[in-house]
Amino acid sequence: MPDPSKPQKEYIELMEVLALPMALMGGTKAMRAAGTLFLPQNAREEDNDYQARLNRSFLFGGYERTVSILAGEVFDKVVTLQDDTPQEFIDLSFNIDLMNRNLTRFSRNVFERAIINGSGHILIDTQPSPKNDNGNEIKTTKDDDKKLKRRPYWVHIPADRLIGYKLNKSMELAQIRILETVQEDDGEFGTKDIGQIRVIEPVAWRTYRKNDKEEWILQDYGSTPLKKIALVSFYTGKMKSDFTTHPPLTGLAELGQQHWESSSDQNNILHVCRVPILFGKMLNTDDNGRVVVSVQNMLSSQDPDGDLKYVEHSGKAIADGWTDLNRIEMLMQLWGLDLITNDRSGNITATEKAMTGAKTGSFLNACAQEFQDVLNSAIELTCEMLGIDFKGGALVNTDFSLALQGFDTNVLLTAWKTKLLDRATCVDEFKRRGIIGENADPVEIAAAIENEMRNLSSMGAGGFA
Repeated sequence: MPDPSKPQKEYIELMEVLALPMALMGGTKAMRAAGTLFLPQNAREEDNDYQARLNRSFLFGGYERTVSILAGEVFDKVVTLQDDTPQEFIDLSFNIDLMNRNLTRFSRNVFERAIINGSGHILIDTQPSPKNDNGNEIKTTKDDDKKLKRRPYWVHIPADRLIGYKLNKSMELAQIRILETVQEDDGEFGTKDIGQIRVIEPVAWRTYRKNDKEEWILQDYGSTPLKKIALVSFYTGKMKSDFTTHPPLTGLAELGQQHWESSSDQNNILHVCRVPILFGKMLNTDDNGRVVVSVQNMLSSQDPDGDLKYVEHSGKAIADGWTDLNRIEMLMQLWGLDLITNDRSGNITATEKAMTGAKTGSFLNACAQEFQDVLNSAIELTCEMLGIDFKGGALVNTDFSLALQGFDTNVLLTAWKTKLLDRATCVDEFKRRGIIGENADPVEIAAAIENEMRNLSSMGAGGFA
């Protein structure tokens, strides 16, 4: 029998890339479950020792926090609908997905997952048409749909759920295959999750589920409301195929894994070094030839070379470990900062920088603007299902430069203090953001600071009386 669950090559490649960011979003539990995939086992390290080291490892949530900041700033303000947007859609927007999520909550979820996966999709769907005893669909009117509570609604299709697609000669969607999980009753109080594959084509859809023989069999079928595949796609990464991209936060995810490995080593060495080793030489033994270490037993030696002492780690490796962790954490902050700073070239005035916070050309701003277009395409398809004209549309917040300016400044100052960035680079970055004057000279600033420090030193404590 044909297997509708067989994924395309592009999907398999994408899932290999997404294994790390998905684990990072899953927190310490998910990273531990991944085991040697993201925390290699050392040569000659026993399985029990590796498991103990793994259990002492805790994830630094820099990746998850960056994703949350990016999505949070865009949706810090609600998605608004313009005044001339059809009232029929406005009414639907308060429960856009039939799961009691309004347009803003639904949008944030789609946006956030697309930042992680590199892409995401919105399917505009409606409940299946009623069928007669012969299994044929019954045509309904608008009044019938109101009585049946049939209406358009949106379905979020993350990139890791779209397992296959086909395009026709006109490069239009001819088929998509979606991996789904549906919940059904299991007894009086329980529920169970059932996996299924939904196949959608321009004029029809069908679902497949496994039987007792683990074979995929046809479960249900019906016609599409628009005689086309009502799917809108949102891309945040560089395209690798027609429906997959290279996730934009891949580099940040790799830094997250590097921190996971380094922090694991750090926690392990702390555990070992906190337990000093008792070293003894030429000590007296008991009648059985043993050296007994006990609170009720005194250790002694008649040999002039006898010795007893605790051997402890010097601590240098521990200090180097903390330095490495601080370095990685700062790199992760700077990596995230790069997504919200301006990437425009050319001459930009200091006034413009001060007014915009130098964010108008940023990755985050571009994603927010593109997502607004995606929402409006989805609204247009929804209006088409409702049989009404599309007007107005959604407005997505892009005014988040001032909210992030403090974050920018703190990251840059910390980078300078930890010597990850030099003073001249920090001054240039402050100039680029309009925080200090366009003509500020890093050399003059350094000289002024040194001169001020000398004056404060010569004044002493009495100078502030």
